[in-house]
Amino acid sequence: TKRFGEFAIGKPQQHIASRAHLVAVTENAMAYEHGQRTLVDEIQGVGIDMEKSWATVGDADVSAGCQANQDAQWIRADAAFPSGDQGPPRFPGCRCSSRYRVVREA
Repeated sequence: TKRFGEFAIGKPQQHIASRAHLVAVTENAMAYEHGQRTLVDEIQGVGIDMEKSWATVGDADVSAGCQANQDAQWIRADAAFPSGDQGPPRFPGCRCSSRYRVVREA
């Protein structure tokens, strides 16, 4: 309908065809990351320490903030990344993801 027509116009990110697609991609990323985090919280709930890292797609379009988060490498699962975010996505259309692993004993 005309009311939602604006969602089909424009390219807020070069890899996104429309605002509607941008919303769908962003919501999907948020759901995926939330699912991962829920599992990590359950694992930590039984006493297994976890850590996380930020993963970019590694191309020239990666933002400085996302790159700084990736450069932080592995941090505690409950810590914030340098950007202040707990995990991706940092913004609509962000192509980053998080990785988790069990803390290795020193």
